[in-house]
Amino acid sequence: MNKLFGLPLAPLTGGLAIVMCLCVVVLTISSLRNRVMFKLASRNVPRRPAQTALILLGLMLAAMLFSASFTIGDTVSYSIRNMATDQLGQIDVMIHGQAVDAAGSQGYFDQQYAADLSQIIGDDSNVEGVAAAMNAGMPVISPTTELNEPNIELWGLDESWERHFDPIVDSRGERLIVADLQAGQAYLSSRAAEHLEVRMGDTVSVFTDGQPFPFAVAGIYSDGVPGDEISMVVPLAEAQSLLGRPEQVNLIAITNTGNAIHGATHTDEVMAILEPALEGTGLTAEAVKQEALDVATEAGDAFMSVFVIMAQFSVAAGVLLIFLTFVMLAAERKTELGTARALGTQHGHVIRMFTYEGAIYALAASAIGSILGLGIGWGMVRLMAAAFSQFDVQFSFHSRPGSLIIAYCLGVLLTLAVVAFSAWRVSKLNIIRAMKDIPEPQISRARDWKGLALAVLAIALGVLFTCAGFSSDSGTAYMVGVSLAIVGVCLLARRFGLPDRLAFSLAGIGLVAWWLLPPSLSGARDMTRGMEMFFLAGIMLVLGATFLAIHNMDLILKAVALVFGRVRGLSAVLKTAISYPMANRFRTGAALAMFCLVIFTLVVMSIINSSENSLYSDPRRLSGGFDISGTTSYVNPVADMNAAIQDAGSIDSDDIEAVGAISIIALKLRQTGTDTEYLTVPVQGIDDGYANSVSYGFNMMAEGYSSADEVWQAMAHQPGLAVVSSSFVARKVNYSLGSSAPYLLLDGFMQEDKVLPVVYVEEEATGGRLRVIGVLKDIAAYVPGIMTSQASLDSLARQPIVPTTYMFRIKDGADAKSISKGLETGLVQNGMDSVVIAEEVRDINKAGMMLNNLLLGFMGLGLIVGIAALGVIAARAVVERRKQIGALRAIGFQREAVQLAFLIESSFVALLGISLGVLLGYALSFSLMDTMSEQAPGVSLVVPWTRIAFIAAVAYLASLITTFLPARQASRVYPAEALRYE
Repeated sequence: MNKLFGLPLAPLTGGLAIVMCLCVVVLTISSLRNRVMFKLASRNVPRRPAQTALILLGLMLAAMLFSASFTIGDTVSYSIRNMATDQLGQIDVMIHGQAVDAAGSQGYFDQQYAADLSQIIGDDSNVEGVAAAMNAGMPVISPTTELNEPNIELWGLDESWERHFDPIVDSRGERLIVADLQAGQAYLSSRAAEHLEVRMGDTVSVFTDGQPFPFAVAGIYSDGVPGDEISMVVPLAEAQSLLGRPEQVNLIAITNTGNAIHGATHTDEVMAILEPALEGTGLTAEAVKQEALDVATEAGDAFMSVFVIMAQFSVAAGVLLIFLTFVMLAAERKTELGTARALGTQHGHVIRMFTYEGAIYALAASAIGSILGLGIGWGMVRLMAAAFSQFDVQFSFHSRPGSLIIAYCLGVLLTLAVVAFSAWRVSKLNIIRAMKDIPEPQISRARDWKGLALAVLAIALGVLFTCAGFSSDSGTAYMVGVSLAIVGVCLLARRFGLPDRLAFSLAGIGLVAWWLLPPSLSGARDMTRGMEMFFLAGIMLVLGATFLAIHNMDLILKAVALVFGRVRGLSAVLKTAISYPMANRFRTGAALAMFCLVIFTLVVMSIINSSENSLYSDPRRLSGGFDISGTTSYVNPVADMNAAIQDAGSIDSDDIEAVGAISIIALKLRQTGTDTEYLTVPVQGIDDGYANSVSYGFNMMAEGYSSADEVWQAMAHQPGLAVVSSSFVARKVNYSLGSSAPYLLLDGFMQEDKVLPVVYVEEEATGGRLRVIGVLKDIAAYVPGIMTSQASLDSLARQPIVPTTYMFRIKDGADAKSISKGLETGLVQNGMDSVVIAEEVRDINKAGMMLNNLLLGFMGLGLIVGIAALGVIAARAVVERRKQIGALRAIGFQREAVQLAFLIESSFVALLGISLGVLLGYALSFSLMDTMSEQAPGVSLVVPWTRIAFIAAVAYLASLITTFLPARQASRVYPAEALRYE
């Protein structure tokens, strides 16, 4: 993992560490110069352990979320690096032919090239060894068990490979020597032997050109051979004879000096020698190890970014909690601070005192959070491993020290920044009122110059952002600009006499209505929008709802009292409970916003996950109308699939309605008319059977085409036409998270343009061109790159490319699983490996749902913020209202009534926040589904009410548990002691 939102982690970590250290040094020097203030600050930490614990719980959240996110990114990157090194072993650079053969595999070339290269680079200190090899996928059958492997990876190796690369060893660690193999003998991998159920001495048959060639299993290895775990090794000369390629190979492997990872650091120096040496030979060098490591790093960065982005909601709620905490601490120590000011303490001393205390909390909480984040990351990695286990993806837990450092630094700096602002705000107190514990008067600044300046500034910024959004086509700037203008206009109206309730209510209604408008009505439909819009929508909706709720709190409370006040014995308790939230609107609003924001994100993500799940309910929609996919060996392909099905006795041809043949090769392409570099792109060639049966639609079509069928028929019958995956064309609206980069990005237009301009792609070696006439829908899951006709692909490659992939559509009611087995049995000599698409889609959906649930659980950690906020408020309320509690007890309130009053008070805030979060999330989901349905037709709004109810119940019960101890403490206050309390 090397980057965070595009910023290199190494300098970012160093910079954050330096800034944090400077802050700590400045605070340390300041505390040494102000020892009295530091003692006053530090003594408050152990005074109330329960309250301190709640404060630490809330403050540690940011560091914990960052630490968990970075840990996941490190683990993904590390695991993929491990898989890459397991696949490649000691191979750092691979040389192969630029041309492809008729089956689409890399072309063969003279074995002598390996000896020539060994002479050229063999003396270089960066190179440890060079070896030629042959590699091909072939069908293998065990005559004894009648089991088969449709596409085992056959390796032809010689003594030069054994001299420079990993040794081939069995399960006991004993080395297997290729030179010891006799004619007709082979080594088999342990996985292949397990699948075929063979042992040493048994015979397996390899098919090529339709003929079986028997090999005796001379040994079973567990390690040492690169590539697929299902593989087979024979001497190089034997492989050349088997494939009819004497003195030829199809790859040359180079291993650099160093181990499997460190060797890649020499790749640039080795490539610099190889490129001129290979000029004119028709060979190309590929830095396979370095590319695999880069992919691993990018994958780790993508995963980490996903979790960090989703953690922003919880971090935003955490910022509110930090601010609220220190405002409440100041209120609790109001008399103490007033006395200190009266004795000569300056305004700056109060700021320092609170900053010192906040720094203590920040340093401790971030350390605890970073360590807990490691544990949470470990648990999430275990769940990820379970989700992807069916795809043979192994996750190994790993966390770099640098990730822990950056998580800690981010947590500390974020907390210190909010603490410093909070300390400045709370330091502005009136000495006399503070000493007498008299509440500060509610002074409305609506009509002074500050209120006017704030309103004018909001309107000016709103206009500026709105104009910037229009000029730059940025939906983010446009939406934020209008939001600022709405708030500014309401503040300006308040300045000229509009009552506070009406002004803030209109502002709240305006924000909520604006962000809930569908893009088609708000004007942002054709503007660029990304994942940041989701975050901003959540913040703005919660802000608007909080404005509306807080300034109409009396109406809400009256409604609650009207409904529940009729319950016998509850009226007095209820009135007591609801009076405190109304009297402390800021605290209530902050707690309400925190709860609402977290619940909002959980509800929206739950709805998105359930709605996306509807896409998988119809596998044909994802496969283009097909039910089974199959691949055959390029060594022994099928000449005519329809005829082969008729001849195979294990298949009823009447059960198969359509067959589409696909040939696949990788070509280096770029967009014509651009100076970008050529990129390797998978190109699929289709036959008439596929074009006549496929049901994929298009996001964009070239001018002159009015339907998807017209595009498919034109591409199938007119040379030089092609369609591309939706990932090849950028779109203005992109809510995807951590998506991998496309093979090729076409420039000059976007998918929202609807009509595809005239655009061509060209091939590097031949200069051949294809005109793109369609951009497929996002649901075209089985078209990863460019698709054209087989004739056009043959022309582009300058030779016929044999189809090795087939798509089958079966008649309704037929058993796809039995047909799939029948295809494998009937075409075993051709290496047929078939998959039931419905089962494949179900497995993918299962893994995706597990990952989504994992992300949902990660976001649910944000509930800690809201729960801690209620706990802090409840604990503070007990101290602040000690006299009030004594008076209530003195006039006859029982302990149970006092405890119930505090629990009702917390319940009111929690339930109101939960209700608003659910309503806002549900309302926003309609707009999100509108966008999602455009990109993925077939997705429908599905609201998982059971899951939402569970989330709400857990949040509410947790809030009750957190506030129970303060409520119990309040109920145990002795009346006489409380009335004497100062």
